[in-house]
Amino acid sequence: MATLGLFSILPTIQQVPVGLIEIDTDPDAEIILIISRESSEVLFAGVAMSLTKVVMPIEYATKNELLVMILDNDKQYNAAVLDGVRASVINLSET
Repeated sequence: MATLGLFSILPTIQQVPVGLIEIDTDPDAEIILIISRESSEVLFAGVAMSLTKVVMPIEYATKNELLVMILDNDKQYNAAVLDGVRASVINLSET
């Protein structure tokens, strides 16, 4: 009986909107930082991939308040910064 209850709940799962940042990085980029402009908090720090995807809280899809920075470890290139970034809205329950 408990199993039947679980299956009856599954179709009623609601949409879960979140923000998504997709960063198509330079091949020389090795580190990505995402920083809140409002609080100066580092929200994400990670290794750069050719296409890096970061799921963010939905609040970052409603205002342009993020800084996205790419760096290289050997300091051969200058950092690149994009200011005023807004996350795209995606439905987490469909991904």
